[in-house]
Amino acid sequence: MQLTWSEDLSVGNEIIDSQHKKLFELFEDITRNPQTNLDRILEEVGNYINLHFAEEERWMARVGYPDISEHRQTHKAFVDSTLRMKMDHIMGGKLSPKQLTKFLQTWLVEHIQGCDLQIKQFCLDQKKDEIII
Repeated sequence: MQLTWSEDLSVGNEIIDSQHKKLFELFEDITRNPQTNLDRILEEVGNYINLHFAEEERWMARVGYPDISEHRQTHKAFVDSTLRMKMDHIMGGKLSPKQLTKFLQTWLVEHIQGCDLQIKQFCLDQKKDEIII
């Protein structure tokens, strides 16, 4: 399973793009080493995603993005799914690296392409100077 960063996933905001790249690196860590400690990865993804979502939501508020409420809901859904996965794993569930990578792969690409790039387009349409920070 291959998932790599490419410029077509850039939202034009250097901070957000660097955070997205970090998430891709976490994904690559799992795929390169299937014996990766899933507890550590789940913890790291959970911590990092909270930082990332807070930054992304500040950006949306700064530029006046009209769909910020809906976008926040997608963030909440991801956090909830990650917490459920983590709790299930802690309680002895059989989370495999393959399941985790599939979840992250699907979510990362779909969220960036389906949601985050809409913020970029909004900024371009509105000629917002804050697309690139």
